[in-house]
Amino acid sequence: MNLIETINNKISKRNTYGMREEIAYNRGYIISWSNACKRWNIGYYQIKKNEIINLDANQIFVEARKNDIIETLDKLNELPLYNNSYEAKLKIAN
Repeated sequence: MNLIETINNKISKRNTYGMREEIAYNRGYIISWSNACKRWNIGYYQIKKNEIINLDANQIFVEARKNDIIETLDKLNELPLYNNSYEAKLKIAN
């Protein structure tokens, strides 16, 4: 499975609100969905191996190099929760 498929698989599971805790089994970065921009963004700092991270519903931890993640951002699926957002409803109305 390539990186885009791996991330999209994680995205598809983000269909409920609330915080969750994950363990970073390898180094990586957190990507976050922005409803206002309707896009994924990458965090500034690297998550270390074995670090415990708290993620919100719009965040996903990706085990990959920063440049590899950046190349995928525009190719990723929308967050499933976006369709229920205020911003999505505004775009539909316009």
